[in-house]
Amino acid sequence: MAVIVPQANTPFQQTRQPRQQFDEPDVAGAIGGIADIAVQYGVDQVQHERATAMQNARVTAVERLGALRDQYEQDPNLDGLSQRFTKDVEAVRDELLETLPAGRLREDFELDFRQMASPQARAIGRRQYALQRDSALAGLNASLRTYTQEAAAAPDQDARDAILQSAASDIGAAEAAGWLSATDAEALTAGTYGDVISTSALKSMQDDPQEFLDRAEEGEFADMDPARLVQLSGQAKRAVAAENARQLKASALAAKEADKMLRADVEEAVEVIEGGLRYDQIGDLLDRAKGTEYEHTLRATLAAAATEGNFAIIDPVDQRAVIAQLEQTVTRDPEDVARLNRLRAMHDKTVQSLADDQLSHVSNRGMVQLAPVSLDDPDSIRARIATAEAVAQDIKTDTPQLRYFTNGERDAIRAEIERGDPDAQLALATSLVTGFGDRAAAVLEEVGAQDPTFHLAGQLVAQTSDIAAARTMLTGRQLLKGKTGAKAPTGARQSLRAEFTAAFPPADRQRLVGLFEAADAHFASAGLAVDPDADEETQRAAYLQSIQAVSGAVTRRGVSYGGIQEVHGQQTLLPPVMTAETVEMILDQATPEAWRAASLGGGSPMLGGRPLPDPDTRRGSRAGMKDLKLMSMGGGRYLVGVTRSDGSHRWLTDGQSADGLYYVDLETLQRSIAGGER
Repeated sequence: MAVIVPQANTPFQQTRQPRQQFDEPDVAGAIGGIADIAVQYGVDQVQHERATAMQNARVTAVERLGALRDQYEQDPNLDGLSQRFTKDVEAVRDELLETLPAGRLREDFELDFRQMASPQARAIGRRQYALQRDSALAGLNASLRTYTQEAAAAPDQDARDAILQSAASDIGAAEAAGWLSATDAEALTAGTYGDVISTSALKSMQDDPQEFLDRAEEGEFADMDPARLVQLSGQAKRAVAAENARQLKASALAAKEADKMLRADVEEAVEVIEGGLRYDQIGDLLDRAKGTEYEHTLRATLAAAATEGNFAIIDPVDQRAVIAQLEQTVTRDPEDVARLNRLRAMHDKTVQSLADDQLSHVSNRGMVQLAPVSLDDPDSIRARIATAEAVAQDIKTDTPQLRYFTNGERDAIRAEIERGDPDAQLALATSLVTGFGDRAAAVLEEVGAQDPTFHLAGQLVAQTSDIAAARTMLTGRQLLKGKTGAKAPTGARQSLRAEFTAAFPPADRQRLVGLFEAADAHFASAGLAVDPDADEETQRAAYLQSIQAVSGAVTRRGVSYGGIQEVHGQQTLLPPVMTAETVEMILDQATPEAWRAASLGGGSPMLGGRPLPDPDTRRGSRAGMKDLKLMSMGGGRYLVGVTRSDGSHRWLTDGQSADGLYYVDLETLQRSIAGGER
C-alpha cells in the first residue's frame, strides 16, 4: 500500500487530509511514509505562520502611515513638523517589528516599511516647506503693506527712504531664505516703491484733492503708473468741483440762515415794541439790519411806537382816532406809509391783547400796578376788585369787559379745582363767593366757564346758601369718575331733557347740557339712596329732584323758589328768590315805566313796533299780559316774548340794545313794581 499526500494549493489554503491506498502490503514502508509526511507538514505550517505575520505587519503599516499622514496634513503647528512626523513613523516601525520573529523576516519588513514611509515623509516635508514659505511670504506682505502706508504718510523724503530701506532688507532676507527668487525679489522691491508712490498719491487725493493736483503737476507722482495717475487726477478734479459746489451751497445756506435769524429777531423786537415794552438790544439789532429789507420795518416800528409818547398804551378808541388823523395827512413817503401800517398793526394787537387778558395787558405795559390776589386775604380781594373795575372803566374798547383775574391766575384756580377733592372744591367755591360778594356771579363765570358743575355749585352757594346740594353735586362728580356712583335713569333723563329744552334758547344749548351734567353728578350721590329696582315714576321723581337741586330750587315753608317752574305755561329757569306765581304777578302788573327801569338795554320793550299795554288802561299792543313768556339767558338776564300759534317765539325788541332785543332783570322789575313805579 502506498500513501499519496497532495501538495497544498497555497500557504493561505487549508490542506486536505491524506488519503490512504492499501494497494501495497509493506507495513514498515507505510509507517516510514507517514513520518515523512508529518515532517513536511510541520515545515509548511511554520512558513504559513511567518507569511501571515508579514502580511499583517504590512497591512498595519499601511494603515498607520496613512493615519499619520492625515494627522500631519491637518496639523497647523509648523514647528518641527517633519521631525515629529519622522519620530512617529519610527515609533510605528518599532512597534510593528516587535510583532515579527527576529531574523530575516524583520529585515525584510524593515526594508518594505522604509519604502512605504519614504514617500509619506517627503510629502510631509513638502507640506512643511510650502506652509513655511506661505507663512513667511504672508508676513512679508503684511510688513510691506505697513511699510507702504507709513512711507506714503512720511513727513519728508528722508523718512520715506529709511522706511523703504527696511522694506528692502525684509525682501532680501526672504530671498536669502529661499522663499523668493532673485527675479521675484527684484520685482517685489520695485513694486513696493511703486505702491508707496501710488498710496501716497491716493492718500493725498483723499485728504486734499487740490493739494494732490498741485503735487501731481509738480511731478511728484511721475514714477507711478500713468493710467492710475490719470484716474486719480480725474477723481481729484471731480472732488474739487464737488467741494466748491458744496461750499457755495453752504455759504448760501449760511446766508439764508442768518437772514432767517435776523428776520426772527426783528419780528420779536417789533412784537415787544408794539406791545409797549422796551427792547434792550435795539442798537445791535439796528446794526445787523442795516442795509437789509428789515431795517425799514424796524425803524418804522420805532417811529410808530413813539407816536403820542407811547402809542401801545393808548386805548384802542384813541388809537383809531390817531390813525384816522394821520390818514388825512399821510404823504407818499415810504417812511410815512410804513409808519401808518405799523400803527394799524399795533392797534390790532392792542385790541387782541385786551380781549385775551385785559389785566395782564395793562400790567405788562406798566399802566397799573397789579398786586397778587389771595382768596384767603379779604384786603387783597378788595384791592383786586378796585383795580379790575377801574381798568374796565378806564380802558375804552368796542366791547367793554370786566375780569377779576389774569389768565395765569384763572388757570391756577382751575388747576386747583381739578386737583382738589369735593370738600376742597366746595371750600374754594365758598371763598370766591364770600370774598367777591355781589360780584361772585361774574367771578364764577370767569373761573368756571369750562366746568359747569363747579360753576353751578358756586351759584348754589352764592344764590341759595345751599351748601348741602353743592357738596352732593361735587361728591357725585367724583363718584362718577370712579364709576361708583348711581347712574341716571335713561328714560327719565331723556324725557325730562325734552321737557326742559324750551327753557333755554336754541343758540345756548350748552347751558342745558351743563345743567344735565350737574344733575347727573348730583344724582350719582343722592341716587345711591334710591332703590335701583324702583318703578319708573319713582326714579323719574328722584332724578327730577336732582335737576331742581342743581337749578337752584329751594323750598321755604312749603313754597318752591327758583329752579325750573312753569310761567304762563312754559318751563322757565327762575331766580332762587322767586316763585312762579311771583313772576306771573310781576309780568301782569308791570307798567311801561317799570319795564324801562328794569331794561338791561336802557329802552322800553316793543312788540310789533308797539309798546306793551299798561295794566290799568290796556293801551298799547294787543297782546295780553298772560301771553308773555320768559327765557333765561344766564347772568340774571331774561328775554321776553310771546308764543305764536305755531309754537315759535316772538321776542320783544329794544331799540337801544346792541342786538335789538329786549332783556329784563326780573329782580329789578320786581323792585320797580314794589316801589310803586306805576
